[in-house]
Amino acid sequence: MEKVKRPARYHTKQSGAILSYVASLNGEHTTANQIQAHFSESGSPLGIATIYRHLERFVENGFLRKYTIDGISGACYQYCCQDEGEPRYFHLK
Repeated sequence: MEKVKRPARYHTKQSGAILSYVASLNGEHTTANQIQAHFSESGSPLGIATIYRHLERFVENGFLRKYTIDGISGACYQYCCQDEGEPRYFHLK
């Protein structure tokens, strides 16, 4: 029997909620822990592993940018809007 492969870009309510939340931040950076806190406070808790899994998929698909400062601290994420009027940010180390 052949193993059924899941499509590379499947969508769930959780992935939609995470992407919508990050997009609603209007270009502000956020961390996985901040996302988890937001959903916990709103009564829809999500596991941190689930959040990281979706964030990495969004980065791979070009919906989010991932920034790491020193390789030790946690990463932060920013929504990549497709508008020409997209705010530009400079990240300095």
